[in-house]
Amino acid sequence: MQEYFDLHIHSKKDFLEMIALLEKFKYSSIAVINIQRNELNQLNNSSLKIYSRINLKSNNINELKQLLSRNINKYDLISIRSEDKSTFNWAIQDSRIDLLTFKDESNYSIFTYEAAKLCAKNEKPIELIISPFLYYTGQRRSKFMRLLSKLIKILIKSKAPFIISSNAHSKWDLRAPKDMVRILNLVELPYENSIHGVTTYALNLIKNYEQKKEKFNNPDLLVIDEI
Repeated sequence: MQEYFDLHIHSKKDFLEMIALLEKFKYSSIAVINIQRNELNQLNNSSLKIYSRINLKSNNINELKQLLSRNINKYDLISIRSEDKSTFNWAIQDSRIDLLTFKDESNYSIFTYEAAKLCAKNEKPIELIISPFLYYTGQRRSKFMRLLSKLIKILIKSKAPFIISSNAHSKWDLRAPKDMVRILNLVELPYENSIHGVTTYALNLIKNYEQKKEKFNNPDLLVIDEI
């Protein structure tokens, strides 16, 4: 059976309703923002596989190293958002970082073809967020779609991995897996490519995370290395 993933869910007041809807939509795994590993036990009754995740934002390599050191053993998945090209390219090559997030148009310009090839080489997925499609209007929406379309052309040409996520803050932000995929058709990402963003590429991200854990006898530890 096909596995579907939404790895960018926020824990809010209606979180249990969100969980129920995600189960109805046939997701197999999700990642919840800013819930630490030791807080996930309360969700054991769900049929979903639930991972903890933190989003880090930094435009400085030394600052990012400090943030990683403080958070590496608290969360399952770590994502980075940066508007600095050097920091972004460094993050692509650090194995502690699981994915690179593009939430809005503010950091799209740093994603070059060279960076995309580096992502492909390091199996480091880019995260595409659908929430701007739901809430942006007017000129901001036009700018967002134009820049995202350019980014997607680079993704397709470079064959870099990517995931598609909801960034859902409530049940009203959630979409079924194939609906998320179809939204990206608006910026010329063909279905046969975009479906991998909620299936294959997301599954590979989780597998890479699990493999990092297995390198230690203690399953709560991740690989820590410095570049």
